[in-house]
Amino acid sequence: MFIGAIVFFYMGISRKVNTVMHVLTFFIAAVSACSYYAEWAGLGVEYKTTDTTPRVIFWARYLDWVVTGPVRGGEGRR
Repeated sequence: MFIGAIVFFYMGISRKVNTVMHVLTFFIAAVSACSYYAEWAGLGVEYKTTDTTPRVIFWARYLDWVVTGPVRGGEGRR
């Protein structure tokens, strides 16, 4: 995701006319890359052990969906 964000950033700045599509795609890829890094590093993970079966909650994934979901929905309408 990080490499994809860099590619879309470069595509956005290398064009003569800035397009909203490249900016939105860069934003989606950058937020998703941060989310995946947070899950990998253990920052976006909560271990719930109060139940009989311990659970792992990846809240960074849901935050990623909340932030990038509306952007992805609006991206296809242009």
